[in-house]
Amino acid sequence: MKEKERGLFESLFDISFRTLVTPRVIKVLYALSIVAAGFISIVLIIEGFSESVGKGILSLFFVAPLVFLILVISTRIVYELAIVVFRISDHTADIARNTAEIARQGGTPPEDPPAG
Repeated sequence: MKEKERGLFESLFDISFRTLVTPRVIKVLYALSIVAAGFISIVLIIEGFSESVGKGILSLFFVAPLVFLILVISTRIVYELAIVVFRISDHTADIARNTAEIARQGGTPPEDPPAG
C-alpha cells in the first residue's frame, strides 16, 4: 500500500525524501516556461523593430516564432524526461512491493505475468 499523500509544503521539508515534489510542480514550471518563451519572443520582436522595420518584420514572422518553438519544445522534452524518471521510480517501487508480497506468501511469481 502506498503512503498517505502529503501536502506540498510537508513534502518540501521532508528531509528523508520519501515524498517527491517534482511531479507536482512540473505543470506550473512548464506553464511558466511557456510564458517566459513568449516574453523572450516579444522582446526579440521589439528589438527588431527598434533597429529597423526590416529586422522587425523578420523577427515578427521568422525569428521570434522559431525561438518560441525551440524553447517550448526543448523545455517540454526536458520535463518529459524528468517525468519518465519519476514514473520509472514509481514502477520499480511497485515491483518491489509485489515481489515482497509474493515472498511473504511463500509463492513464486507467475511464469507469464499479465500485460498491463
